[in-house]
Amino acid sequence: MIRKTWRSGWTARLGIAALAVAAIFGIGVAVSPPRTLDVAVIGDRADALATALGARAPQDAAVTFVLLDRWDNLRHLPDVAEL
Repeated sequence: MIRKTWRSGWTARLGIAALAVAAIFGIGVAVSPPRTLDVAVIGDRADALATALGARAPQDAAVTFVLLDRWDNLRHLPDVAEL
């Protein structure tokens, strides 16, 4: 008979704990409501990214991405904030 060492017992407990955490996470994902992508994209060359993301109109979105081609455009951010 092979005797169990302290390390192997610790490793088994760690593995069981990891499986329990993974199971709880999986159950949480399974029972959570579906999430929709609720973003808008504005700025320089935003059309391609908006199409790829399936983005909404800026007034309907929860998150807005602002794309800038040059650092010089950063001075216009107060104007963008008013949108």
